[in-house]
Amino acid sequence: MLYRKKTAHKYQRTGSWAKSKQTNCNVFDPYAHAAEYAFFEKYYDVLNASNEIVIKYENTHEKFLMPVSSNDIATAINSLPVAFTRGLKGVILLSGSNKQLKVSRGNLFCFGIYYAHCIFLFPYPKDQLVVSSQSLPAPHIQREYERAGAIYCRKNNLWFRTFTKESLKKFYLREVFVHELGHHVDRHKKRTAEKSEIYADWFATEYGFKRVRGSYENHD
Repeated sequence: MLYRKKTAHKYQRTGSWAKSKQTNCNVFDPYAHAAEYAFFEKYYDVLNASNEIVIKYENTHEKFLMPVSSNDIATAINSLPVAFTRGLKGVILLSGSNKQLKVSRGNLFCFGIYYAHCIFLFPYPKDQLVVSSQSLPAPHIQREYERAGAIYCRKNNLWFRTFTKESLKKFYLREVFVHELGHHVDRHKKRTAEKSEIYADWFATEYGFKRVRGSYENHD
């Protein structure tokens, strides 16, 4: 799922504050397009030929930050039960693009997507480590950010959410990545889009935070 829904599972946060996690399909979607292009045009052969989980790290666009490395992902995978990653073809850390940057403060902003038995993670805009809003997001969304280490504070009638590089890394590893993995684990269940998101949210809470078997964020 986009961290937003198309024919593939996606996990989306809409806008800088992510007040909802809707799974709407949009005609213009530079995130879904990037994942589909990477799968079919860049990595199709290696993803379908390998018996191991393929991890690819693309050079990050200068305006973006990819908070996790290939080693971080490998460590995260090894920290989870093997059954969860059975059938997973790959994890691709994409570079980001100018088109994604243009929509990064709007409804299309996306952290990651589960597509074609692969997890695609998108880099985070450097200029959005601190974002502001006139109100707080929904409580459960706020909790998801805060448990990864994001900080909310109020100043001059605005609310500010601040990510450090360390807390953003934790958010990607324990929230976004594990949420998308939850969609992989749940891929054979015939759930509605809403119930699929509820399951992936539960999965991220249970296996990203409550049952952590390894130290993701301290691995270089």
